[in-house]
Amino acid sequence: AMATEPSRPQTPNVVNEPSSKLKAQPIAAPFEPTMRPAVSGFNVNSAAVSNKKTGITWIQIALGLVAIILLAVIVFFIKSKNDVAELPVVTIEAPVATAPAPAAPQPTAEPVPEPQVETAVAQEATVTCSDVKYGNESYHQKMEELAVLAELPDGYYSRYDEDVVSNICKGNMEDINSSIDYGYVKSSAVKAILKVLIGHQPEAEKIYSKVLTEENRSAEGKKYEYLLGQLMGMGAGTSAASNMAMYYIEKPESQCAMLVQRALDGELIKSPLNGDASLMVVDEIYDSPEYCKWQLNTK
Repeated sequence: AMATEPSRPQTPNVVNEPSSKLKAQPIAAPFEPTMRPAVSGFNVNSAAVSNKKTGITWIQIALGLVAIILLAVIVFFIKSKNDVAELPVVTIEAPVATAPAPAAPQPTAEPVPEPQVETAVAQEATVTCSDVKYGNESYHQKMEELAVLAELPDGYYSRYDEDVVSNICKGNMEDINSSIDYGYVKSSAVKAILKVLIGHQPEAEKIYSKVLTEENRSAEGKKYEYLLGQLMGMGAGTSAASNMAMYYIEKPESQCAMLVQRALDGELIKSPLNGDASLMVVDEIYDSPEYCKWQLNTK
């Protein structure tokens, strides 16, 4: 419905009455037209203004709190920085070394005599003849230690090294030199084993001097070593090759010695393995015939 223009208030008629009888009449406020909404009882403009005022107030409060917090943080940071800068510098002085007071003289005790070693092995030795006595529980362990200390090839011992150890402990230098002469062991290896077992005893140098040197080996011994290598190269085992070489040197007219000579002369029988005669593999030598086994009473 459209709003209708309000009627103007009527000006009251003033009766000419005496001034004393005139009453003061209120002056009506000037007419101000207003537009009212269709829904009565709610002022839109008033609500909008009220909400706007409330929003501005909360924003101002929030900004104020943020400013206060930032200010407090800045003050705290500056104060902490000043506190660190004002920390006292502590210097630590190294203590001055002072000479210790001289100790009171102590009564000297009589020296205790060292126990005498009744073995033929030097005290410095870590392996003794009793350690490497065949049949001992720790025999193999001690032989391995000896091989390492003596720096034997590959850090291990052979049966020829065992013979050398046994003969050293028995004092049998003749058999030791025979092993050197025939190439079973090297002179340097024998001396190394001697050094481990007898160490630096006074008689050690005397025993060293009795060891056969490589230069003093006999022609027979060098020949035996050569034959041993050749026969093993043809396929014979170590023991069989040793027996054949002994027959060749000690009994050159024997059947075994003739077999060895045939092999050395090149009368080869082809190998059953690959048929290559250049490998110097002889069937009879490879099979190690019965007549080439060395007997104790052969000589």
